[in-house]
Amino acid sequence: MYNKKMINDLVGDIYAHNGINDKSKLTSIIKDKYSLIKDRSVFFCDFFAIRFCKSNKLSYGNTVLARVFG
Repeated sequence: MYNKKMINDLVGDIYAHNGINDKSKLTSIIKDKYSLIKDRSVFFCDFFAIRFCKSNKLSYGNTVLARVFG
């Protein structure tokens, strides 16, 4: 089920930590706030799945977000 408010809150939280420059710290903040479950390298809840990535290039986003279907 798509939850627009939760997705907007998630994006806002990630944006609020822009420049944190620490993947594990950002992952921990978001995982704890949204009670996410980890399955391999993907974190998920009933409304979305997210994978945190790190890049050495400025042109590549550090976070990939996907909608959960089901």
